[in-house]
Amino acid sequence: MKLIYKTILPGCLLLLALNLASCEKYLTVDNPKDKLETSSVFADSATASMALVGIYSDMTDVIPNFLATQTRCAGFAADDLKTNSSAPPIQEFYMNNIRNDNTFLPTLYNELYQDIYQANSIIEGVTASAGISPSAKKILTGEAKFLRAFYFFYLVNNWGDVPLTVTTDYRVNEAMPRTPVAEVYKQIIADLTEAQESLSTGYLTPERCRPNKWAATALLARAYLYTRNWARADAEATKVIGAGTYLPLPALSATFLKNSTETIFQLYPSSNEVDGSNCYDGFFFIPSLTNASIPGYAIANSFYADFETGDNRRSQWIGIKTVNSVAHYFPYKYKVKTGTPATEYNVVLRLAEQYLIRAEAKAQLNDMSGAVQDLNVVRARAGLSGLAVSLTQPQAIAAVEAERKHELFCEWGHRWFDLKRTGRADPVLSVVKGSNWQATDTLWPIPIQQLLTNPRLTQNPGY
Repeated sequence: MKLIYKTILPGCLLLLALNLASCEKYLTVDNPKDKLETSSVFADSATASMALVGIYSDMTDVIPNFLATQTRCAGFAADDLKTNSSAPPIQEFYMNNIRNDNTFLPTLYNELYQDIYQANSIIEGVTASAGISPSAKKILTGEAKFLRAFYFFYLVNNWGDVPLTVTTDYRVNEAMPRTPVAEVYKQIIADLTEAQESLSTGYLTPERCRPNKWAATALLARAYLYTRNWARADAEATKVIGAGTYLPLPALSATFLKNSTETIFQLYPSSNEVDGSNCYDGFFFIPSLTNASIPGYAIANSFYADFETGDNRRSQWIGIKTVNSVAHYFPYKYKVKTGTPATEYNVVLRLAEQYLIRAEAKAQLNDMSGAVQDLNVVRARAGLSGLAVSLTQPQAIAAVEAERKHELFCEWGHRWFDLKRTGRADPVLSVVKGSNWQATDTLWPIPIQQLLTNPRLTQNPGY
C-alpha cells in the first residue's frame, strides 16, 4: 500500500492535505487528483509540516465534516439545542432515537478515523525519515500526537469503547475490536503528555491555528477531569492559566473573534474563499433575518430561561428572531453567517474552560475557596456577582455544572459530555426528552458500514 497526498490552496497558504489512498477494507478515501509520494512528503521538515497542516484543512474545507457536525448533533442529543427541521437524520439525534444508518454517523465516526490514520502516517513517516532533523521530528510528532488524542477524545465520548488504532497497518486496523474506555484514555493522556513536552509555548502561526504546548496542556487538563484525576486536572489547568498568555478574559463580544486573547487553539475556516463562511457554528446557527422562517437550530425556551437574571451571556450569546409575534432563540456566540475576509475562526480550546476545569477539580478536592474563586472569574466576565466561599461541596459542584452549562453551551458538545460523565444525563434528559429518552442513549450507534466491514466490532446496547 502506498500513501498519497493532495495539494490544495486555501487563501495564501499552500496546504498539503493528506487524502490517503483506499485502504482496502479499512476506510475508503477519495482518490486525490494531485499526488506526492510518501518518500517526497517526508523528505524534509518543510513538506512534512505542510502535510500535517493539511489535516486541519480536511476538517474545515468541505461540508459535511466533523467540525460542522459535532456541535449540532451533540446539542440535539442534549438539552441546549432543539430543531424545527423535520429531516430524519436531525430528528433522530434530537429524539435520541438514532438509526445505525443515520447519514451524520459516517461524518462523525469515519472522518475521525481517517484523520487518526493520517496522524499515524505522519508519526511513522517523520520517525523513519532520514531528512528531518531530530528537533523538527520532535515538534512534528508532538503535533500529530496532539491531533490523534483530540480525535480519540471525541470518539470515546461519543461511542464509549472504540478501536484504538495507532498504526497505518490496515491488516491490524480492519479487524480491531473495541478497546475499553480506560485504555483509550491512557493513550490520549500519553499522547498529550508527549505533545506537551515536545511543543513550544509559542505558535507556528500568528492566529493560533496550530497547537502549542498550552493547547496540549489544556486538552490534557480536560482528559484528567474526564477520568476523575482531580489533582492532575487542577495542576494542568493551573499551568495554562498561569502562563498568562491568554489573560485577561476578553469581553463577551470579543471572545470568539479571530484575534481573541482567550483562544488557545482555533481552526482557520478554509471554506471562507468558497462560500464566505467563517466559523461553521455561525454559518449554521444564525438564521436568515430577511424572511419569516423559524430558525432551524434553536435554543430551547427552558434552556434560555435557566440563565440567572443579569447574565450577559444570555443577552449577548443568544439571538432572538420573532416570527408571527413568537420569539425564537438561537445560538449567537459567533456573529457572522458569511463574510470575507473571515473575522471569526472555529475556536477549539479557550481559557474559560480551564477556569471551569480547575474549579470542578478543586470542588472535588474539597478546596471550596479555590473553586469559588475560579467560578467567580467566569461569572464576573458574564456580569454576575460572585458566589460565597461558604458554599458546601455539593453546592459548589452544582455551581460548576451551571457555569459550564451557561458558558460552554453549543460548543463541541460540552453539555452532552458533561451530563454523561457526571451521571446527570438520566435525571436531566428524562425530563427534557420524556419517553424518548433511554439510559442507553448516552452512547451513539456504531455506523452500520463499520459493523459490516469489521465483524469483530460490536454494537452499543439499545441499537
